[in-house]
Amino acid sequence: MLKLNMNVFADLEDHYGKPVHKLLESMRDEMGVSMLRQLLYRMLRLKHSGLSIEDVGAKMQMDETAGYARAVSTCISRFMTGKDPEIREEEVSDEDPLSETGSGTGTS
Repeated sequence: MLKLNMNVFADLEDHYGKPVHKLLESMRDEMGVSMLRQLLYRMLRLKHSGLSIEDVGAKMQMDETAGYARAVSTCISRFMTGKDPEIREEEVSDEDPLSETGSGTGTS
């Protein structure tokens, strides 16, 4: 289960040294495994406080990165539009809600 709040964005700003709007642009243009792992870690630890970034990386599968990116995008899209930003795996569709045809801050 992924969850998002302002603390996740603040942590990412601190980690990358960029404001959140620049990070969202980076995610839309190109999201690497490192950024995806950071996002998943920070979003998962809101529900699982004992989780480490190494735990997240160890559980990630390369053939699932597109699915992880869609899940993160769905969560961010909901958060940015005032909807409940907590999602479960079964709620993630194959479409990226943050693609350039969507809100313009996605991971396509």
